[in-house]
Amino acid sequence: MKKLICVIAVFFIVLNSSFAFAQSVSAQNTYYVVQAGFYKDATILMESYNLLKAKGFPVYKFAVAGGTRLYVGNYKERKTAESAAKQLEALGFETLILTQKSTAPTLPKTTSLSPASAASLEVSKTMKNEKSQVKNIFIPEDVTIKGIFGSHSLFFFIDENWQLNDNCFFELVFNQSQIKNYKNSTLTVLLNDVPIKSFALSDKDNYQAAEKILLPKDKIVKGYNTIKLSTYHRITEEPCMDYVNPANWLTVCKESYIHIEYEGIPDTFGVNNYPYPYLKVSDDQPVDCIIVVPDNPDDAQITAALTIAADFGKRIPYSNTDIKVECYTDIKSISKDANFIVIGNSSDTENEIFDPIRGTLPDLKNAAIIKEVKLPIDEAKRILYILSDNDEMLLEAARSLTLDNIVLQMKTNTQLISSKIEEEKATEKNSDIITLKDLGYEDTVIKGIFYQQATFSINLPKNCQLKEDSFINIPLRYTGALDFDKSSVTVYLNNIPLASKLLSEKEAEEDEIKVKIPAELRDSDLLELKVVFFILSPTDLTVKILDTEKYGH
Repeated sequence: MKKLICVIAVFFIVLNSSFAFAQSVSAQNTYYVVQAGFYKDATILMESYNLLKAKGFPVYKFAVAGGTRLYVGNYKERKTAESAAKQLEALGFETLILTQKSTAPTLPKTTSLSPASAASLEVSKTMKNEKSQVKNIFIPEDVTIKGIFGSHSLFFFIDENWQLNDNCFFELVFNQSQIKNYKNSTLTVLLNDVPIKSFALSDKDNYQAAEKILLPKDKIVKGYNTIKLSTYHRITEEPCMDYVNPANWLTVCKESYIHIEYEGIPDTFGVNNYPYPYLKVSDDQPVDCIIVVPDNPDDAQITAALTIAADFGKRIPYSNTDIKVECYTDIKSISKDANFIVIGNSSDTENEIFDPIRGTLPDLKNAAIIKEVKLPIDEAKRILYILSDNDEMLLEAARSLTLDNIVLQMKTNTQLISSKIEEEKATEKNSDIITLKDLGYEDTVIKGIFYQQATFSINLPKNCQLKEDSFINIPLRYTGALDFDKSSVTVYLNNIPLASKLLSEKEAEEDEIKVKIPAELRDSDLLELKVVFFILSPTDLTVKILDTEKYGH
């Protein structure tokens, strides 16, 4: 089982300025959505969502108070929605057809959208471009920001093989204190430390006000991205008391979500891009291939298939994988709906799946071949052949695909393996420790004084359970320019406070906070780790949350 660890260090002041970025909507249109269920259990929700997605329904999730609704559609005609509802009912879903109003973006002006309007807009946009895919990242729990100067950081990941569309946005839903006597309170949204929108808080509803913030795609980077919410929040004109006043708060609601629209970048033809497109690590369904073996595979062929499958599992260790392995006779025809990884030997080439390479194979008695071809019926799809008449070379070819430094050297679509591949022995890593880098995070900068916080989502496989001695260890390093009688750090897990401690001048260079994961959370498949600082200092400062790879346990 896994244990959790992260490292935090402190550096000095980083100042920033702000500018506004906004968008408005107009041109309402009527459309129809089919509600396929309301779910409180996340596991059952994902099972239903994945089933409908696999069957080709335009399905999406929408979080509401107490649970999540599963919607299908954005149909212009009611009869089309009724037809979809009948198909869903045949699958066992209870349906409800809803009439909604969609909106279309126009000239930039300050405005806000309800979560339902934003969700309908995303589906409308998606249906116009069938190649476009949608990923919504929801906040697992409500997050409260306290005091005058507060911040909260959210994270999302952009795969290197995604080409972003223009309709990426952050739907921010929030509540705030009913006391709004001070009119200069503001909230600024920053994307990767670049301010993209600021707005006043004094004129917003107390209960679930909404702001749709467009995320400029030129400010989004491949890999890890940060959205930071920075508040200047006042409820009186007495600054000495406002930061400790318990009535001074703003809550980011779990109905908020980051909406990403993208198209998959076509695979560069050649083996050196492996495992893409056979494995798309950031997709909801990451495995995009079928592994094909002979009808009566021998031990080496079975081992080669298991080597490929195990490597997929290692590349996405905190996701549940669905890897399909089928025999030659199960593949009645080469489908354009899937990529294939074909394992076998030269005597198997009479099968239809070998049509693209039949008659082109070299002598494979003492060698193995790795060859990628485009599907004739869809050049965006691929078949990767791993073939040899020599068991040892077949296994060596399969193993070579698990070594990224070897794959990068495979410059063409055909590789001949005729000897054992030597590799430098990698430093063994403690498999019981999960670092921030393992989870897709990189260095995180938190700026400011008073209440500052960041949240990290940790997805664990549904079939795993954390051990009794699982813990979170957070080594700390921070500046000495603090009021150490009042500066502190608190660690939350799924909104449960686990531990707090004062920061110490004596231990500023090497401090830590270690907390045990409570028993009631060990069965969770989603853990939300929140680190909250209350910082007092004569100067502004920056808190940097680092990857743990450089630090000890």
